[in-house]
This record gives sequence, structure tokens and C-alpha cells, in this order.
Amino acid sequence: MTTRAVTNGYWARTPAQAEARLSRLSVRGLKEINFSTGELHQRAVPVQNIVNGCIAALGQGLRTVVNIDGFSGTTFDPTPITAHPHLAGAVAAGDLRVQTGLWVSASAKTPLPHDPQYSVFKTRDRCDYCLASPAVTPDQRLLACCGLRVLAIPELQVGSLRAASLAEVLGRQGDDLFQLWIRCEGPAAILEFVKEHDPDYVLPDGLVHICQACEHLYHDTHAQTVIRSHLAQAKERVSLLVRARRAFEAQQRG
Repeated sequence: MTTRAVTNGYWARTPAQAEARLSRLSVRGLKEINFSTGELHQRAVPVQNIVNGCIAALGQGLRTVVNIDGFSGTTFDPTPITAHPHLAGAVAAGDLRVQTGLWVSASAKTPLPHDPQYSVFKTRDRCDYCLASPAVTPDQRLLACCGLRVLAIPELQVGSLRAASLAEVLGRQGDDLFQLWIRCEGPAAILEFVKEHDPDYVLPDGLVHICQACEHLYHDTHAQTVIRSHLAQAKERVSLLVRARRAFEAQQRG
């Protein structure tokens, strides 16, 4: 395993604070840091914090990524990062990756505007993070993934690391049909499976992020009922997908 921290950089108020924090984490095994920023983040954390954090992270030899919240109508300008005299060279060399991704609000009740072309039923992404990128919360809960909405899904909260090791908590988890299915085919495909077996089921509009679709799936009791009614078919499908995925991953490893 490798280790990654995802943060809004609230702690990097000065270059010295950023350096102090990241030097401690680097010594303890941190390998990568992802900074989240953008128009919405700027309400709480100024972009200068991100600059301070990136400079310190690169100085520690950490893989460094900046994720910018993207949605229709955003006016965020990334040039204070990408054109900064201490960061522009790292951007050009690929040592600092600055990318824009679809951003969703913390609450499903207040969605952000996005172009319909990003509908999850058009992209049909699978989740490479489920079962592969467990996350640890500040209160030491282990989560099955690092998704944006994972804290709203109790089924993805694996256990506590306060009294047990990472290996012990992961070992108790066992195989989970939904998690395997999400990893191999994605939540949009699962919802389409529901539609196939219940033509009256209405696919949810407005979902543009895989984490939104995952949250919807785990809270959609009707969809879960349909899946339980066709459990043998679902298990057979997931079994085939898992075998294909494992064969592909083994081939990729050489």
C-alpha cells in the first residue's frame, strides 16, 4: 500500500506552517498529498494556502496533486498556482498535477449545476477506489473508499482503528456484493440492472458524479429490493466481472 492525504490545506497558512506539517508526515510515511481547491473552497481557505502547501510538499518529495472543483459557471482562476514562480516549473515537468474534476456539494439537497453530457448514465464509470483506496477519518474510522459522499453511506464504514490494526479491520470485512459490483462495473450500471428487471423504475436524473450515483444506490430501497429479487442473476454477473477484473489486473502487473 501507499499513503495519500486529501486536504483543503487549511493548515498551510504560512510557508513555515506548511513545511512543519508536511515534514512530520513525510517522515511517518506519507507518499502523496492531494489539495482540494476552487471557487467553493475559497470561501474558507485562500489559494495562498494551496501554494504554500504545494511548495512544501514538493520540497519533501511528495507526489503532489491539486484538484479544482468544477461545475457550470465557476470563475475560479488556477493561474496563482500554475503560474507561480516556484510552481510553474513543477507543473511543466509533471511533478505537480493540477486538474479540474466534477464537484458535487456536500448535500444531495443542494446540487451544483453541471452539463448533462456528464450524466453517470453516459460515462458509466466503474469505481477504481472502492476496495482499493480505503480511507481513514480524523476519528480513526476506516472507510471502504475515499469517495466524496462516503460518510453518508453507513455500509461503507468498515470499522474503527482505535482498538484494532488496519489488517484486522480489513480482514473482518469479507466480500460485499455491492462493493465488488461497484468496483467492477460502477453504480450507474447497477441502477441500469434494476431498470432492466423493473421497466417502470425511473433512473435518477441529474447524477454527474460516480459518488452521487453510489450514494443514491445505497439509499434507494426500491432498487435494492429489485436486486434482492434477482439475487442469483446479480451474483452470477458480479462473479463473472470479478474474475475478468482480476485476470486483467494480473495481466497489467505482468
